[in-house]
Amino acid sequence: MGINLNRNFIDMIRSKKVFFIMAFLLLLSCRKPIIKEFVLQPERPVITANQNFSRTGLQEFIIQDSLKILYSDDLIGLPFSSYLQYAGELIFTTHNGYLYFVSLNDFSDIRKTNIADGIGTAPSIHGKTLFLTVNKGDVGLIAYDMASGKIKWTIPGMLSQSSPVLTEMKVIHASINGSIIAYNILDGSRTWQVEYSGPILNNLAMTGENLIVAGQDGNISNYNPETGVLNWALQLEGAIYASPVINSNFVFISTYSGSVIQIELNSGNIKNRFNGKVELFQTPVLDDQTLYILLANGKIIALDETNLNIKWQKQLDGPFSAPPLLASMEILVGTGSKKLYRLNKFTGDIIQILKLEGRPRAQPIYYKNKIYLSYEPDILTVLSTKRGSDE
Repeated sequence: MGINLNRNFIDMIRSKKVFFIMAFLLLLSCRKPIIKEFVLQPERPVITANQNFSRTGLQEFIIQDSLKILYSDDLIGLPFSSYLQYAGELIFTTHNGYLYFVSLNDFSDIRKTNIADGIGTAPSIHGKTLFLTVNKGDVGLIAYDMASGKIKWTIPGMLSQSSPVLTEMKVIHASINGSIIAYNILDGSRTWQVEYSGPILNNLAMTGENLIVAGQDGNISNYNPETGVLNWALQLEGAIYASPVINSNFVFISTYSGSVIQIELNSGNIKNRFNGKVELFQTPVLDDQTLYILLANGKIIALDETNLNIKWQKQLDGPFSAPPLLASMEILVGTGSKKLYRLNKFTGDIIQILKLEGRPRAQPIYYKNKIYLSYEPDILTVLSTKRGSDE
């Protein structure tokens, strides 16, 4: 009897030990996304989707060698938009409502929290506050304190499929049903509101005193982001699913029917049109000279940004599954055939084809000789861009 009691006691201790170990590991895996030490960049106090307000998807870097996979990890859900790189962290959201922080110096340091029922866009950052729009649940906009891991304020309703647009003191929120509202960054109080002509299912774009909205109904409007006053409006034929792309002179709109329209930023006058004759879903990317568009049949076309003349075109094994990333010398784009292509951005020549186990679903991002990429079903992978890199 005594032996059995001792054995039972030992078994109980062991089971409790296992329980505490499992609880400890679970606690580690559920750490809230916070940033302990901020190294703020005064020249970039506001960070938004696709690395800048213009949504060009351009990062200046050179890939020195063939891409190779360094390591991968499972996610809970998958990003459907863009990554942010901020204060040494890779920051992104997943379609099922998780917010992730991954250390860019230690890939095993992953913090996450389930912050909403569904998120379809990239967050935006102002200082220590991260703003997220929600497309499923009770609130449409969340202000999240990255230093404490606490929610500062929320906006009920107003579900959104558009990334927040930030000025120095305002967060501009576009709801799915067409309301465009500017809130005070500090407390969420409303500063202005306009009602759009129809649903908004893509990102807005902003530069200077121009906030560009492209509705699904083909209406293009330019608002003053500080006041909400309408600068100009233009009605186009056909639906629009891609986000507008802008530079200092023009707005570029891609329509579902395959047209690209070049509009003068200040006047709203149409300058040029290009007809790709195939549906356009993906948002184009833009550098100083060229606009790159992705047709639904897997063809990528480089257009001169001044006149929309074709520079080159390339048929890939498509269709495209995520917006591309522009580098200094090349363009990286993923397709539904589970491939990541590297193309010379001046000629369209294929540099490399990297076969993946799933479709890329988010625009890649570059940081210190590595490219971060996610693909279906729920994998985040790190690619090396430098010969001999094994960090």
